[in-house]
Amino acid sequence: MLFSPNTRILPMCFNVKSYLTILIILLSANFCQSQTVQSSCFAPDSVKALYMVDAKRLALRKIFEENLTYKDSIHIPQSHSDTVMNALIAVKNATSIPEADSLTGGYYFVHTTQPPTLDKIVVKADSSLAWMDSLSIGVIPTGDNYIDSLINTHYLSLSFFNSFSYNAGFETDSNYNISALADAFMEAPLVYLAQENPYPWPDPADIKDTIYPDHVQLTYSIGFNCFMGGCDYYRYWIFKVYYDCSVEFVDSYNTSPWTGMDITEDWMDQIQIYPNPVSNSLTVGATIADGDIASVDIINLQGQIIESKDMNFSSIISSKVNFDVSHLPEGLYVLKFNINGVSYYERFIKK
Repeated sequence: MLFSPNTRILPMCFNVKSYLTILIILLSANFCQSQTVQSSCFAPDSVKALYMVDAKRLALRKIFEENLTYKDSIHIPQSHSDTVMNALIAVKNATSIPEADSLTGGYYFVHTTQPPTLDKIVVKADSSLAWMDSLSIGVIPTGDNYIDSLINTHYLSLSFFNSFSYNAGFETDSNYNISALADAFMEAPLVYLAQENPYPWPDPADIKDTIYPDHVQLTYSIGFNCFMGGCDYYRYWIFKVYYDCSVEFVDSYNTSPWTGMDITEDWMDQIQIYPNPVSNSLTVGATIADGDIASVDIINLQGQIIESKDMNFSSIISSKVNFDVSHLPEGLYVLKFNINGVSYYERFIKK
């Protein structure tokens, strides 16, 4: 048994409307057939590090929802996150389930993005404090033993200092209960405010977990028609992960008025993008029937078309085009495939 069933368990500003339209079109399958496959809860450290963020956030949510004593602990107990992390990895590894592959394949697609924040804190204190003067010029250690202890113990680095409001922002590459860390900062003299510093606009995607005696249920969701952090509609995918690491896809459903779309996760198997992530040259291929007219655009998250190319087909063949992306800034981009007047979307990462 890889984890105990008795364990208690408890994201950048851009054109959100454009991005959400892309996400919904890409992930608009409407499958209802349940299937169970044997998966694995093993993953390399790089993948574990990504899913640890999800697991810690889900654990912390549960701690606050159930008002557990751990809510006062800066460190999130690993026992509260191991079970759900293994479940997340099992879904990631269940590549034979199209829905799981679409949601977790590629460069870590759907993940937890809603509060709480695990790695950012802002502190406001009196301008007469010497340690605040040190932070104002980027000097750490500050000379204050208590503040320096908090900074060193929790691997905090200064992300900004606002000389107008006299507050300092910190980031950490670890995952903490920022609410408890804020309470620790508030114990210092003349500290007026300490709180988590949330991301400016969380991604409208999330994961929720429920622990049962024989399985963990994970519900992945993506919102659309969103504004100011709220969404009018959501699409959901439900998985059961059993304690032998087998995964069952239960159902997908949505609250969207656009329920009749005929684009499925399976269709994306006809598109090849590599390498992804990419540094210099991106190869894009597709297999489409004779007579189809197709083109592909590179679009940034502001909805701007950066480059376009035609894809020509003389029979049921694969056509490939290459894009020089060496000049693009690092980050997430979208490929828009225009095929016979219908648009399909896929993502790639410029590193």
